[in-house]
Amino acid sequence: MKSHRKTSPAFSVIETVIVLAITCAMVSLGSLNLREYQRQLIFENTVREIRAAFEQATRVSILTKRATDITYFAESSTITFTGNKYRRRLTIDSEIKVSGLDNFSISGEGTVNPRTLTFSDGKRKERLKVQMTWGRSVNEN
Repeated sequence: MKSHRKTSPAFSVIETVIVLAITCAMVSLGSLNLREYQRQLIFENTVREIRAAFEQATRVSILTKRATDITYFAESSTITFTGNKYRRRLTIDSEIKVSGLDNFSISGEGTVNPRTLTFSDGKRKERLKVQMTWGRSVNEN
């Protein structure tokens, strides 16, 4: 006589381990991409924030008719904007370095001698050409 054994379709242990390994690999790749995307967003937002702070300092200089000095402290990752009754301290991500801020000042008329600021985090680099007249700057990329 034949024995009728009911078998239910199910995954074997080996199949389960393979599916689990593939799932873990996909999740880890996604998290690596997410970290890189977060670093990119931090970099881009920092550049925008610095640009907006420059434009604000220019407008303050124009309104007060007083110069604003801008100083970058690489060791503490801060940029200070100092003018007549105007103080602003901007703290940026420690991995982002800024060059081109030596002896930087905005006149009381809101003008700046043309120069290029360079932002870098080791992987990305962006240039901002500063030709400020009435609070505007130009991305150079």
